[in-house]
This record gives sequence, structure tokens and C-alpha cells, in this order.
Amino acid sequence: MRLDSQVPPPYLPDGTQQTVLRLGLSSLHPADWLQPDADFARFHAHKADCLQHHQEQVIACLPSSYALQGLFADFLLEHLLHWHGDSYALVDGNLMHLPSGLRWPLADRSLAACSRWIQEDIVLLEPQGNSYRLAAASVCSPSNWRLEEKLGATLAAIHAPVPGYEAQLAARVDRLLAGLKADKPVSRINWSLQPGNELRWRDQSSDGDHKLDIYWRIERQSLLRLPAANAIIFSIRIYLHRLEDLLKTPGLEADLHNILHNLPTEQLTYKGLLSLRKKIGW
Repeated sequence: MRLDSQVPPPYLPDGTQQTVLRLGLSSLHPADWLQPDADFARFHAHKADCLQHHQEQVIACLPSSYALQGLFADFLLEHLLHWHGDSYALVDGNLMHLPSGLRWPLADRSLAACSRWIQEDIVLLEPQGNSYRLAAASVCSPSNWRLEEKLGATLAAIHAPVPGYEAQLAARVDRLLAGLKADKPVSRINWSLQPGNELRWRDQSSDGDHKLDIYWRIERQSLLRLPAANAIIFSIRIYLHRLEDLLKTPGLEADLHNILHNLPTEQLTYKGLLSLRKKIGW
């Protein structure tokens, strides 16, 4: 399913960026952990379609995660009713999204069920030794990765394909996760240039040769601790905006041009940006 975001992008290129290996963390107020907005209906339809036709590719859970999923569902329900009461309410034993009228029965506390309540994809990380492993996830909008290949993997294994991750970021990420608090979420932004605007992006293939087909893809990622299980909640929200439209913003084209010429070749290759740079004509 395709998306043209109805809300502004949360991040535009920083022309001074010379590496993708940066955490770039920002503290969040608990109310801003999730962001229900005008894109909600599109995401709900997308998730419903993925769960119907691609469930084995968008839902992955270790047996050890079943209790964890229930604890997350309880945590999420409490959060939505407390912080987003203008959008969510309990109606006849169901959770209702007020702007759309959608309702969900609360008897099913699985991650597959409660992930429909929100726009974000959710990954649940459980402790393993001094690190964490992927215990359960609902990821309907992957940014060029495959969930079924990551289930049960540690963070180091998940990020092994990222050039320089082990040497430059692994220890910092472990320290970050060890210090997370339940009432103090943090966020970061990851960006890509994507051929087309498919939410479920699982390869680098292009569906066109003109820069009209290229989209600015943003992942708004957040992290916080689920205290009852000593687990980590990792959320991912996708935004997609047509690049040609964004390039009308003064200074943005020069900033993006600088980034695409300053990032190391191995990082450009990993993110699939070398071919897109040529397509744009830079």
C-alpha cells in the first residue's frame, strides 16, 4: 500500500551530515511517545491488508514473548486512554478510535491485535545477557529489511549489515538501553530515499526512472522501557513525501546534494543511495 503523508515530515536533511552512524537522540514527553494524526486511516488499512495477506512476514514472535505481549497491550491501552483521550475511548468493552469510529475487542492481547490500535510498528526486545534480542514484532512497514530474518537475533546481529555499527555504535546503544526509563521515552530519526512510496519496502528495486518516483522516507523511532517485563519497546513510524515537492523548500536541495556526496561510499551503498543519486542527476 502506498502513502503520501498528510502531515509534514518530522525531519529534513541536515546538510552537514557526513555519516549515518549517529544516534541523534531527543527526549520525549510521555504524551509524545506515539503520534496519532491524519494518516491514521491509511495505516490501519495497510496493517489490516498486511495481516491478512502477509502475516508470516509482518508478525514474528518467540514463544517466550506471549506474556510480554500481554503486558505491552496493557501498557499501550493505559497510555492511549491517558494521553490521547481525545482520540481513544472505551465503548461497550471495546477500544474505539474516535476520529475514525474503528473499534477493537480487548480480549485479544496479542501484538498482532493491539498493533492495529496505532500507526507505529512495534518491536519488543527482551533481555539476553548484557544485551537484548528481538522477542516479538509487528512490522508492516519495514524500511528495506525482513522481519522473519531477525526474530530471536541480538541487537549486534540485527545491525551486523550496517557498515561500522559494531565499532562505532554497538557499545553506545547497549548503554542507552540499559539506562532507559518507562516514563522517559527517547526518539531518533532515520531517513532514506525510496523509489516509489510503498509503505512495505522490502528491497531496493525501483519502479521508475524519473525523480518524480523518489520519496523522502522518514522513520521516527522511539525507545522506552516496559517496566513489568524489564523489556524495551521500540516503535517505528513511517512518513513518505514526494521528493520533488520537498525540493521546493529553499536550501533543501543543496543540503541533500551535500549529504549524498559526503557520506562514505559503503554507507551510500548500504542505503541504496548511489543509484538514486545518479537518477536524481547529482
